[in-house]
Amino acid sequence: TGALGAGVGSALGKTAWGAALAESSAIGFNAVSGAIAGGITGELFGEGFGKGAVYGAVGGAISYGVDTRLGGYASKNTFNKLMVNGLKGGHNGLVRGGDFVEGFAYGFAYGAANEYISRRLPLPTSGYEPEYDRQKWGKYCSSTNCYAYALDLQFDLLTEEPFPKHPHYRSYLNANYDSNSNEFGMQPGHYVLDERIEPIDYQDIKMVSEKIIRLVKMDAEKLGWEFGEIGEYQKASENAYKVALVISTGEDKGFHWYRQDRNGLWSHKQGPLAVINKDESGNLIYNPRLCDRGIYDYFVGYFYVKKPIKE
Repeated sequence: TGALGAGVGSALGKTAWGAALAESSAIGFNAVSGAIAGGITGELFGEGFGKGAVYGAVGGAISYGVDTRLGGYASKNTFNKLMVNGLKGGHNGLVRGGDFVEGFAYGFAYGAANEYISRRLPLPTSGYEPEYDRQKWGKYCSSTNCYAYALDLQFDLLTEEPFPKHPHYRSYLNANYDSNSNEFGMQPGHYVLDERIEPIDYQDIKMVSEKIIRLVKMDAEKLGWEFGEIGEYQKASENAYKVALVISTGEDKGFHWYRQDRNGLWSHKQGPLAVINKDESGNLIYNPRLCDRGIYDYFVGYFYVKKPIKE
């Protein structure tokens, strides 16, 4: 079965046999799932369970194959994702004895409708999110950045002084790092100075992500807070709220943070600029993974920030 193949593949680790078994198990799982769903659908619409199961199995396997081989392409932008949805719809249309163009149009339209709805459905809130208040942050614009804003910090908690200002707001995590310059605002690792001297190689996105996350966790521990990963549709716990990390892999390499506010929308702060709850296209941000993030093409994930309950 698919599940058994997956287990064996995992046990064999990263060997060629293990990879092959894991691949076949994943295809098998999708085919079985498609067969069950297709069979039930066929029964409901009078086509028969067997006929529906065959269509569903082939369709499930095709969908997995397209996702596996074109997943990276689809993740680049919404149009690419819709094109892949259309391709899957076209293939499924052929499997069912229909027309590729009709299936492609259906898949593309379904994906577009799903994207439209998803972009406008607020993610769940805990009730402990910070308020979105542009006026409150106005006088701290020149000394705070996206990281300080994500943590809802307008000044250094340990020194009770504003964060350092820097006209070029370069940081050690940016490609143009100057070790002799003062850093702008608050950077990951702010409270663990010995961990802030190694520049990051943006060619390795996984390493970049892990480095930033590790430094943020260390900052949080220093402040007596908690910081960790959380699911996109998971509600943060008591006294916690969600933030999101993104990275630019293009010419202007860097990272950026978004945070969820009390009203369910997301906001952010670009360097010394004013806080805003709109994306690069001027739309309100319901979900940072789906919004127009401009140069920040790589979505790392969602995280929670939990602070001690105030006495």
